[in-house]
Amino acid sequence: MLEVESECSELGLYFHQAVSMWKQLIMRKMLKSSFKLKDENTLGDIKRKLEQRQRLLLELSQEYELPHVSIFQAIVAPRVLSVNPQYTCMHTCRPADRIV
Repeated sequence: MLEVESECSELGLYFHQAVSMWKQLIMRKMLKSSFKLKDENTLGDIKRKLEQRQRLLLELSQEYELPHVSIFQAIVAPRVLSVNPQYTCMHTCRPADRIV
């Protein structure tokens, strides 16, 4: 935290301004990642690379700029629902993700 404060003072920013900018960047990155994971081509490419053992999960998360846990969840959630169809409920939002 002290290092960030010193960097902020060098740039002429207040600490709370830097934190606010950081939060905005994180939110933007999360929105982009949710759209990437909903794209069937991107998710299919990730699945193919994992199944063929071409790349590791952490390498793919860096390549596509996605959180590795979200990639894992996007791959496993449909499998959970196909094996356990009782977890699909119309009134809950994505129950398989909670189980995973």
